[in-house]
Amino acid sequence: MNLLQAAELGAIQGLTEFLPVSSSGHLVILQHLFKIAEPPMHFDIMLHVATMLAIVWMFRRDIDVLLLDGWKQMHGVFKKGGNPFWQKRGALRYLLLLVLATGVTGVIGLTFEDWFESMFANVRGVGFALILTGGVLLLTLRAPKGEGIVSTDQMVWWHAVLIGVAQGLAVMPGLSRSGTTIAVALLLGLSRPLAVQFSFILSIPAIMGAAGKEILSCDNPTPVGILIVGMVAAFVVSYFCLHLIRLIVKHGRIHWFAFYCIPLGLVVALFLR
Repeated sequence: MNLLQAAELGAIQGLTEFLPVSSSGHLVILQHLFKIAEPPMHFDIMLHVATMLAIVWMFRRDIDVLLLDGWKQMHGVFKKGGNPFWQKRGALRYLLLLVLATGVTGVIGLTFEDWFESMFANVRGVGFALILTGGVLLLTLRAPKGEGIVSTDQMVWWHAVLIGVAQGLAVMPGLSRSGTTIAVALLLGLSRPLAVQFSFILSIPAIMGAAGKEILSCDNPTPVGILIVGMVAAFVVSYFCLHLIRLIVKHGRIHWFAFYCIPLGLVVALFLR
């Protein structure tokens, strides 16, 4: 792999990671059509880390508040007693909902890991998953109107469970993580800004966990220069796409991507072997 290829792969990863079109699904399709060799595992992992850093930077103020206020609330619970921590509101409640959703995602990911991995060799399955992504996106047209749930203080535990299930299932190539989790959040009545924020902050521990697991089993590191070029390209493009998807969801247009995912999925499922 040369520097230009590293930049191209990083840009593709950044473009498809946060737009609701499934980055893994596109990777499988491109590899099938053009006989592209799968990128080295270490390189692929670091591209995901770069997109995660874009999320951290985009939501850095929200994350700072969550961690600082959450720690203060947790410290107060153990120091002063009173209501148990699961009855708290504000940052601590937000963190607990994230932990619950992440736990559900982890259980699904580990339970069906082999099946999800087998899907990377099944291009027709990716086509059907893209059609499913499009169908889920179209369902957002039936999402509750108005402000809805504007704070995690108004969320209940099963909201986090269902969003966590959506994220866990989206390990399947072709099923968009961002599209599925945002769509489920909107259908549950979360406001558009909260649906986007909760979905992307929720992805941080999932990406960290997956990256850590793969790094421990990876013994073929990529040259530093290629890593830097790929990660910079992925970070820049994904940061732009984060702004774009926030704007699209804000204006209630996320279902537009269904008119890309469904035709592409039909072509892949019917004509690719």
